[in-house]
Amino acid sequence: MGDLSKDVKALQGKMLDLEARSQRNNLILAGLPEGKEAVGISPLLDKILRHFLKLSDTIPTPEIERAHRALRPIPDTGHPPRHIIIRFLRWSDKNEVFKTLASAKGKLTWDGHDLRMFQDFPMEIQRQRDSYRELRSILRKENLRHPVPCQTHRNHQRGDFHIQRTQGS
Repeated sequence: MGDLSKDVKALQGKMLDLEARSQRNNLILAGLPEGKEAVGISPLLDKILRHFLKLSDTIPTPEIERAHRALRPIPDTGHPPRHIIIRFLRWSDKNEVFKTLASAKGKLTWDGHDLRMFQDFPMEIQRQRDSYRELRSILRKENLRHPVPCQTHRNHQRGDFHIQRTQGS
């Protein structure tokens, strides 16, 4: 029975890895009201990316493989709009867009609407990240840097956890 549970855990780990790899080129755009994409979501995203990345019309925007609203019913008036899932053709493009938009520190406004952009992770990884949110907040408040992912001791196996003070502390 012990071997079977080990096999199940190994398969769950592989499944999580495959799910994470399939989502690695994705970003999620939140806050864009329903119906703004009347002419199509791709042309709208092209305009939004040009605006936030400060690209002229002669410079091509990063290639988007596909984009769609989250697959759930259209929300009633007064409820938050569905997220837009954007899949970039190349991971490097997705990473560059995310880094550029993350440097705006939450100040993304388009057509009078506050937008948020974040990475797409499987639910299990998101739960793991959420469990460390308070710790990351404390470290940030104390101006302490830490490696990502944080490594700890678990099940008698050692992992390193290095913390450094940032410059100027």
